[in-house]
Amino acid sequence: MPKILAVALALSCLAARFSPVAAQSDPDRVVDSLIKAEMAKRLIPGAAVVVVRDGRVVKKTVYGLASVELNAQATNATLFQIASATKNVTGVAIMQLVEAGKLSLAARVSDLLPNLPPAWRPVTVIQILGHTSGLPDMILDPETGAWLSGSTDSVLKQLAAMPVKPAGTEWSYNQTNYLLLGLLIEKFGGMPYREYFQRKVFAPLGITGVVFGDSRTVAPGRTSEYSRLHVTPNASRLTDLVAINYQYPDGLYTAAGIFINANDMGRWLEGVMHGATLRPESFRTMTTSTSLNDGKPFHFPDSPMGYGLGWLTMDRPAHRAVGGSGGGRAAVLYYPEDRVAVAVMTNLQGADPESLVELIAAQYQPKP
Repeated sequence: MPKILAVALALSCLAARFSPVAAQSDPDRVVDSLIKAEMAKRLIPGAAVVVVRDGRVVKKTVYGLASVELNAQATNATLFQIASATKNVTGVAIMQLVEAGKLSLAARVSDLLPNLPPAWRPVTVIQILGHTSGLPDMILDPETGAWLSGSTDSVLKQLAAMPVKPAGTEWSYNQTNYLLLGLLIEKFGGMPYREYFQRKVFAPLGITGVVFGDSRTVAPGRTSEYSRLHVTPNASRLTDLVAINYQYPDGLYTAAGIFINANDMGRWLEGVMHGATLRPESFRTMTTSTSLNDGKPFHFPDSPMGYGLGWLTMDRPAHRAVGGSGGGRAAVLYYPEDRVAVAVMTNLQGADPESLVELIAAQYQPKP
């Protein structure tokens, strides 16, 4: 899972770390050159770039290899893992249920899901969506991917024995929150959450190719996945990378685990921009930086970045953005005032896709 604090730092320090790319009359050619150069420098085997401007896809290009071992080229149908950017979809699903009157953001989770530990009683839906719940985290080590093992009931019993912090007093990235959200979607959506995502969130947008899974998943067309973490700094060949093995508990595909191709990512971004997923007021609520008990919007230290309801927020005067980041290999940002959205998906952990998104977006945003 990604370190959100590291993402915040990466996005807020881009101006200092990357030289600006000169605006040209053909942004597509600029982006092609940029991506190819950065892929070579960062040892990214394969990547997909999708750009939506004014509600329609204006660029959808896939580069490099889906599999280094098989020398298989990536295509628009190649499935890329977006990891924690999956939380964007969960935010939409919950807000749909709120719009339908099935639940309230202010409701206590324990009132909606009986038999939760008594110490969890103060926690509300909005607090688990926005990571201010104070609940213990079911991931034990983000670096190794170690989770509490067992069924959902078993995991909840183990979590019940762990200390709880007062709800709403601090922000802490927490996968337990999204386990509970999956249970809420299943109870109030009337079907397994993966089915709800497919039928209620994706199908209305024409998205049909999403697969849920991890490195164990056998899905035609999905990428092989690699890591540059812990690889020698002077590595210069794709064969210097290491294959990665990661597993998500079944109950946590609300937090991570979506594979999506460039074609469907374009449909997702178009749907978001056209307001096809939620009413405008619901989308604003979901993409507004969450507040703690003191009423102040949460932002990372010395950064314009905050967190909404499953969506990262970039509250800056110019080029305000909302979106998601996942696994150090995929990032999606929507710039509402610019009417631009960009997704970069790669098959390399440690690719720093967030910086690529910002550089690409600069080519399509309105010029002063």
